[in-house]
Amino acid sequence: MTMSAFAVRRPVAFVLTATIGWLLLVTVFTGVAASALGTSFQGPGAAAAGRLAVAACVVLAVWRLGWLRASGTGRLGHPRAWLFALAGLGYSAAAALYSFYGHPGFDPSVLALPTARGIVLGAAAVGLCEELLFRGLVLHALARAWGARRHGLFAALASASLLFAALHLLQTLGGLPLVCGLILVAQAAIVSFWWGALVTVGGSVWPAVMVHIAVNAVVPLQALATPMPEADAASYLLLLAFAVPLGAHGVALLARAPLGNEPANQAIRV
Repeated sequence: MTMSAFAVRRPVAFVLTATIGWLLLVTVFTGVAASALGTSFQGPGAAAAGRLAVAACVVLAVWRLGWLRASGTGRLGHPRAWLFALAGLGYSAAAALYSFYGHPGFDPSVLALPTARGIVLGAAAVGLCEELLFRGLVLHALARAWGARRHGLFAALASASLLFAALHLLQTLGGLPLVCGLILVAQAAIVSFWWGALVTVGGSVWPAVMVHIAVNAVVPLQALATPMPEADAASYLLLLAFAVPLGAHGVALLARAPLGNEPANQAIRV
């Protein structure tokens, strides 16, 4: 069975296989990059190089499936989706800063520091790699199978979001308390639902990529100027509460999302 036939006939199995393969490739390519660069596996350079290589593999897979434009990987999308993304970026960044620092302000002077470049590169590699898979390949595979009806489209987006969010439990292996990890999974599921709604109605993964990268980078960048207090369950609960309005907006957007072969650029009115 070809990859295309597998994706069409067994969408759930295809998505799970793609996700497991993606995790394995991240591990392998990061290890190769660490060896080539002479750094540790956890080093920022190796992690960024490994994820960028995997992002290229995802794009190649999407291209081989003939899904570059349909998945939003090869399109810039509707301008209003970018406006929603920019507004959500400002809100999400302020919410993250308030949750972990107690105030929503960001010191832009940190961007001039040499270490800032590594943080931005790492956030860019992670955001790009994850969005191309979960809001590009995975979401499109499920939406193709289930998206002819409204409830099926919701199920596709919710499934892609939950799969992405579940991977955040891996952070508990790095020392994050389990309670915080579970709250983070819930927060990631809600926020990624909003990201997926932007992709669905806007016709492009790139607004979601932009938001994901910026939100990943803003908290560690601010730490270069202000020592971050030790995060606890209360910080993650606050972050979860801030995510709820984004999830609600995602639901509102998806209620007007195109079904079947409807053009996505006619769907954004919310």
